Amino acid sequence: MIFSLTLLLGYLSSSLKTAKEEMDSTSKDAEKSELASSLDLSITPSKHGRIPAFIRDKLAYFKTNGSTIAAHRLHLRVAEDQIMALVNQCKAMKNEIKVCNAKKDEVTKAFEEKLTAMATDHKAKMSEMQDKSNLATNNMDQLLKDQISLNQAKEKIAKQLKEAEMKIRRQENTKGVLSHKLHLAEKSRSEILKKLEEFEAKYAENMARFQTKYKNQEAAYGAKLSEQEAMFESKYSEQKFKQQESTFDSKFKAQQAMFDTNHNKQRELFDAKFKEQQDTFGNKCKEQKATFDAVYKAQQVKFDNKFRQQEVHFAARLQGERRKLDEMQKRNDAVTERLKNTETALLKSRQVKVNQEYEFTDTMNNLVPREALMTVQDQCQLYKKTISVLAAIVLVLLVVVFVGSRFLFY
Repeated sequence: MIFSLTLLLGYLSSSLKTAKEEMDSTSKDAEKSELASSLDLSITPSKHGRIPAFIRDKLAYFKTNGSTIAAHRLHLRVAEDQIMALVNQCKAMKNEIKVCNAKKDEVTKAFEEKLTAMATDHKAKMSEMQDKSNLATNNMDQLLKDQISLNQAKEKIAKQLKEAEMKIRRQENTKGVLSHKLHLAEKSRSEILKKLEEFEAKYAENMARFQTKYKNQEAAYGAKLSEQEAMFESKYSEQKFKQQESTFDSKFKAQQAMFDTNHNKQRELFDAKFKEQQDTFGNKCKEQKATFDAVYKAQQVKFDNKFRQQEVHFAARLQGERRKLDEMQKRNDAVTERLKNTETALLKSRQVKVNQEYEFTDTMNNLVPREALMTVQDQCQLYKKTISVLAAIVLVLLVVVFVGSRFLFY
């Protein structure tokens, strides 16, 4: 559309130039005809009775071509009207060009704003992706640190287990196997030791009570014996005393034998109860040791299973994070490539638009002359100036010719 308008303006400018030339020629012819008519009226034949031949030819030419000059004037007026219409069209086209330029500026501004918004969004997305990648790397570092710490803890636990096994083996070879094995169950054995202490305290209390009872019985028996001796000495004579002494000795021996048998029975019962309690304590210690070993082994198996599960879960999670990181890296590369492609395309489109604008301005400057872009007043002033200059030149030439012919013929 713009190219066709430029061609139309070029055609109009060429037609304007031809019309201007015709107008100049017609104006010159009109002036010549007027001068000729004035000369025809004013010039009189010379003394010899004849006019120069070239003046007569000119006058005849002006007389014969008066109708053509009038027709050229009509054509000139029509051409001026067409020129005014074309000038108005040119102004309207200029206004349309201005509107198109304004729209183009608006479109370019909107495009640049969209481009800046896209660039800011892309930068924000890039920063978010960078933050996510940094967070993923930090998580990976933390996971690696956790894995290293878990491996170190596993190695420490393995070392401790090996050391414990070595200690147990060494302790099994030594005499204090039970003491070193039961060292791990001191907390559970403390209650049993407390019970044993309570039992020993009760045993000591019972023994003290038994001894106090025995001493009290012995003291009471001695007191009774002394009393009986005093009574025997006071009441009976020596014979009776001897008989009573023999009976007393027999009774005392019988009582002492009974006391010894009772004491031995109580001692045997106490020893049997003590052995039973000691055997039950040993059995309880063995049972607690077995339960402790079983619980320890079960906890060790649970810990190994949990550690393996955590290791498998950690490996799967690490693979997932690596996949996510690879996907994010691929997306980042794709986005960077798209951004580069869009930037190159935008630069190319801008360069093409700039080149088109320069070509359009060059073609407009080459096709449309300066006179076509002038206003009507400027064109009228230019026409008046050219017509006045041409009229002055024609008048000067005519005056020179007239004066020369007068000098020649006189």
